[in-house]
Amino acid sequence: MEKNTRDELIKVGAYIESKNGVEFSVRISKIEGSNVTVSWRNDYYEENSQVIPKSIIKVDGDGELSVPNWTIRR
Repeated sequence: MEKNTRDELIKVGAYIESKNGVEFSVRISKIEGSNVTVSWRNDYYEENSQVIPKSIIKVDGDGELSVPNWTIRR
């Protein structure tokens, strides 16, 4: 079985698992070179977005994406 490369797993529409207690989903909405735009929304706020470097997104053993030690700007 061929494993996907890290860059193949980081794709628009993928979800990033929140590891810092945030209760809403963070979704990759755009990839531009080495930067990724992530978007999120919850019940009380409009959609927010932030640009982060692609290099800080980690791929866990099960193929889930996470961003360790990243605090979402609210």
